[in-house]
Parts: sequence; C-alpha cells; structure tokens
Amino acid sequence: MTKDTAWTAWTPAERESFFDAIARHRRAAWRVTFVSRAVNVVVALVVAVLMSPLFYAALALALDLLNLVVPAPNLVPHAANALDEVFNAPAKMSIGDWIQFSTLAALPGLIWMAFVLNALRRVLALSMSFDSGELAARAPDPSVLAEQRFGNVVGEMAIAAAQAPPRVFIADSPIVDAVAFGMDERHATIVISQGLLSLLDRAQMEGIAANLVAAIADGDLKIGVRAALSMNLFSLIARLGSLVTQTHARRRVRQIVIAALVPTTRSARKLLTDLADPFADEPDAGGSNAPGPVASGPLGALTERWRKIKPYLWLPLAGPLVMTGFLGAIVNLFMLGPLLSLAWRQRKYMADASAVRLTRDPDTLAGALEQMTKQRSAPLAPWAAHMSVTDHQGRQRGVFGGSAVPMFPSVERRLRALGTLGAHITRAASPKIPLKIWLIATPLLAILVVCVGILLPLLVWLSLALTGLFGGIPFGIAHMLLRALGHH
Repeated sequence: MTKDTAWTAWTPAERESFFDAIARHRRAAWRVTFVSRAVNVVVALVVAVLMSPLFYAALALALDLLNLVVPAPNLVPHAANALDEVFNAPAKMSIGDWIQFSTLAALPGLIWMAFVLNALRRVLALSMSFDSGELAARAPDPSVLAEQRFGNVVGEMAIAAAQAPPRVFIADSPIVDAVAFGMDERHATIVISQGLLSLLDRAQMEGIAANLVAAIADGDLKIGVRAALSMNLFSLIARLGSLVTQTHARRRVRQIVIAALVPTTRSARKLLTDLADPFADEPDAGGSNAPGPVASGPLGALTERWRKIKPYLWLPLAGPLVMTGFLGAIVNLFMLGPLLSLAWRQRKYMADASAVRLTRDPDTLAGALEQMTKQRSAPLAPWAAHMSVTDHQGRQRGVFGGSAVPMFPSVERRLRALGTLGAHITRAASPKIPLKIWLIATPLLAILVVCVGILLPLLVWLSLALTGLFGGIPFGIAHMLLRALGHH
C-alpha cells in the first residue's frame, strides 16, 4: 500500500460514511435482485409449460399400461377437450379459465423443477465439505502463529458483527485465496489458504476476516445459494438439452441423474463444475468420443444398424428437451447471469463497507486486496468462487462463471471505494465509460431485450410444434394400441 506522502485525501463532498455506503449498495443490490427474481419466475413458468407435455404423455401411457390390467381413466380425451377450447374458442374463456388452464399446463413441469432444485440443494450442501478431494482443509494449528492469529481475528470480527463465530479451516495450498462456505450464516465456514496467510500481516488478516464475516452477516451465503440454485437449474436444463445431440447421451444422463439423486462429495463437485459449461462435450475415459470397433458378420451389421437408428429415438424429446435446453442457455447467458452478477457486484461493495464498519480501519482491507492482486491465482474452489474475497482474473467457474458481466468489481474500483471511506491509497481518476460506448451499447441492449421478448413465445410454439411432430405421432400410435388391447 502506498505511503502517506503519496496519499491525497478525498474532499468532504467525496467522502462517504460506511453506514451510507452499506445502505446505498444494499438498495442497488435489492433492485437488481428483484428484477432477476422476476425474470427467474417468468422463465421458470415458460420452461415448466415446455416440459409439461412430456410428463402428461408419460402419465397417459402409464394409465394406458394400467388399463391392460384393470380399468383406468383415459387422460387423452380430457386433454384434447381443454386444448380444443384454448385453440378454437379462446375468446370464450374467462380469466379464471385461463388461470386454471395455465396452472394445469405448468403443474407437472413445476413439480419436476422443484424436485430438481431440492436435488441441487443437496448437491451444493455436500460439495461444501473440507475433508478430502480438491479442497482438503484442516483446523488451524495453535503452534503456527499465522494460523492462530487468523483464527483469533475471525473470532473478533464475529463478535463485532454480533454473529456466531464461523468455523475456520486452513487449506495447505499455495493458491492465494480465502472463501466463505455454507448454506446459511448458522453453518458458515471460512477457509484460507497457506499461500494467502504467508502474504498477510495481522492488520491485513483482520481486513480479510472482516470482509468474509461481513458477507456472512449480510446474508450473502443464503443469497449465493439461491443464485447457485437458479443458475445451476437452467444450466442443468441446457445440459440435458445438449446431450440429445451428443455421443453416449444415455450414459451421461445416467451419470447426471446418479450425481443428483445419490451424490458423493466428488460427484457433487464434478456436477457443479460440469454445469458451469453445460455445452461441453467431454471425451470418454478412452480419450475419444469415436465409436468402438464393430464386430464382423450378422451381429456386426445389426450393431451398425442400431447405431444409425439410435439417434432418432431421441426425436420425441426434441421439443420439450432441446428447446428448454436452448432457452436455459439463453437465460443464463443474456438474462439471469448478467442480472445476478450486477447484484453480486453491489454485494461485494457492501461487504467491503461492512468490513470497514467492523474494523473501523479501511486500510486493513485495502492492504490485503493489494497483496492479493499482486499474487492472483486460481480460486480454492471454482464452484464457490463467488464467495472469495476477490476475483481470479476470469478463471472462476461455477455460479457466475459463464456470465457476460464479471461477478466482481475490479480491485481498482474497490480500492477507490475504500478510499472514499478513508483508506490511504493513491488517488486514481474515476473510470468513466466513453459516450460513444453508451451510444452503441444502449440501442444494442434494447434490441436484445426485444429479441428475447419475442423469442420466448416463439420457443413455446416451436417446442409445441416439435413435440406434436416427433412425440405426438408415436405417442398417439402407442396410446391407441394400448387402449385397443386393454379395458374400454
């Protein structure tokens, strides 16, 4: 950090109370979070409607199979009557009828999404363990001064924040990082690497501890979990949609299902890492996606014919799965990801201001940030990089890894904000976006919003058309055969 001789104080008009800074960033984060939640709800309803035909078809076929044994109701005529009224006489439907129809249309998809969200919550909770794997961590060693000091300052900051002291772990890693984990503030854990501990003095440790404890006290753990669930849900939908066109799709779907339903620490972390890039086509264990050797003779001919036919078996899923996968990717890339990243940037500023409230010394965090900036490295846990103290030069993956908007404000902006709170740093010019960038970006953004607004209904109709074409015909044939063979 620069010396006092190179420091010029901010003017009274430029200075800001940390209480005012906390309130300002909280308001900004709340506004963006509200918009992101509204987008989340709308797109979730659209996805639920797109997926519902698949579940209704499965339910109808299940009833048809049951009808082979005992009389069972026929779901198809009831669905046909409801759709006939919607498409042929929409003007006769009241608002209550539309609400009832929309609820029934989205209900199976919403139930499925709730089930997936619950599974992803278990995956997130299990990934936050520190006993083995990529994040092996241990309790601080009382005989090591730096580790004892950090444990002490975390306890001090927790007392200042009127917060239950989080658990403290040390990662024996040269990576320069510190991160907070946990599903909520009552189950919080702070992990710091040996690489970062070796760089900090006690005052800077206090700044790091205050920032992490402030993030925990401000509720960032819960908000981070909610953001992770939303982003990973749409990433999972995009992943399943992309698998339809990939080699060995059935095996990969099975791996995802097992990791979600019966997760282990390793499989949970791998699933979260995979969801950061849902369209990646990973090579098989053998290092290639190419098919294996084909046997000779009649068996070889049948095997080769099966390989050619097998991709067409996925066509009934083209409507609900591929379209929802495409929609999930669009949502993450252009809507939900940027909105959540903007809100998260404000929460990082708020954590910095809250850290100053806890320490009453902005230089502690400013000095720590400058030390970390000089030694930037990969995050301790890529799937939880959003809970680190600072960014990792774009190397983060996980919750906000695919967003077009960085999830962290630059260190220079954070240092300038700390300067307005009293930190002794060299003043730099306030960064401003050139006018020509605004003139170009504003109409492009407006066009993007309009295109996305048009895209959503088009995707719904296209998905329904593909579902009717590729799924409706085989479903209708199977339904008629089963009803003909069963009880009438």
